[in-house]
Amino acid sequence: MSMNDPNERRANEQVAMNDLHEVARVQLREERLVVDRVHERIGHVTVARRVETRTVHLPAEETVETLVIEVAPGAGMVTIDGEELRAGERREIEVYRVASRVVKDIVAYQDVRVLRRAVTAQETLTVELGREVLVVDDPQRLVVEDRIVGGTEESRADLQG
Repeated sequence: MSMNDPNERRANEQVAMNDLHEVARVQLREERLVVDRVHERIGHVTVARRVETRTVHLPAEETVETLVIEVAPGAGMVTIDGEELRAGERREIEVYRVASRVVKDIVAYQDVRVLRRAVTAQETLTVELGREVLVVDDPQRLVVEDRIVGGTEESRADLQG
């Protein structure tokens, strides 16, 4: 059988693999993206109600109703509350008063809506990711024609792959 025979080559590779002993194990790492949302307060608004006062001048009427008692000339005498009224005299007695009383009532004069909105925009971020690769530095030229001198028949493609 020649070295070009696939069965013989597979058998030689199997024997060569059995002669291998692990001397080190290297983990090659790479960066992965993790997207984390950061909530940042960029400002705030305080919404509150406050009372603003103003002075208004409200015209109001006051009505007083009086009873007028007048003794006509030549008439007799009239007694009011123990007091005598003579002819031609007059007496006024307050019997009814209408005064304005101001009462403040609270009513809505304007309807204000306070709304909040969140706008989500899609954006594309460009991030450079790193990945470790295995580099074999061969200053003594131990790798010759895809074989390691004095070692197994591992090919350079197997070492780099």
